[in-house]
Amino acid sequence: MGVSSYIFAFTYLGLALYLFINNWKSPVHRTAAYFLLCLGVWSLGDIFVYASRLFESIDKIHFANISALGCLSFPSFFLLFTLAFTGKKTLMRMSKAVSSMLLFMFPLVFIYKQWESVILSGFISPGMNTANLWSDTIWQYSFYIYYLSFMGQSLYLLLDYIEKTSDANSKKQAKIIAISTIFAILSVSFLNILIPEWHMSQVTKASDIVILSMLVWAFGIFAALRRHNPAGITPSSCWNG
Repeated sequence: MGVSSYIFAFTYLGLALYLFINNWKSPVHRTAAYFLLCLGVWSLGDIFVYASRLFESIDKIHFANISALGCLSFPSFFLLFTLAFTGKKTLMRMSKAVSSMLLFMFPLVFIYKQWESVILSGFISPGMNTANLWSDTIWQYSFYIYYLSFMGQSLYLLLDYIEKTSDANSKKQAKIIAISTIFAILSVSFLNILIPEWHMSQVTKASDIVILSMLVWAFGIFAALRRHNPAGITPSSCWNG
């Protein structure tokens, strides 16, 4: 991981800032920006986690705890974005306090537990590689369930929207997001979860592949929102529908 890793991290932050400034009143753009901020924070933390030559004297887990702010929160923010993008208002008809609690109590708990090192306990560095070392506790598997269920729900909403919408342009934009999401989920799940679980830490460039897949995901969302406001959502329709 070299200079390109820094470029990717600040690209996420730049895309988020652009969406927020471009149309901050739209809940679709706001939630997309929050999601991209998660990816940015995740990437910034991982830069220092994997830059072992520069920070050999510092325990990598401290940087992982910073990264956790993004990597443990992004499923919730992506589900929130998907609800806004597809115009689904079932959850958002609840009060903001209740819906926020349902969406964000999980990442808050997981972030707290990560700071206690009970989810990701450390790293192993065979050769030039660095791989996650999961804690093998109930919290690790609880995080897997949270991640897979939230991402699965998000994908269901996107695919259902693609099938039911009659607007060709909206369908095209939703397909871009869905395809980039599937690509990212498969990459992250295989390289960040399955490989460490199978103790296949010798796989090279795994972190670079994850970064690339997340970049594809970010640009997929950005491209969709750059040209189109899906479902005719107005600034108030998402929360007040």
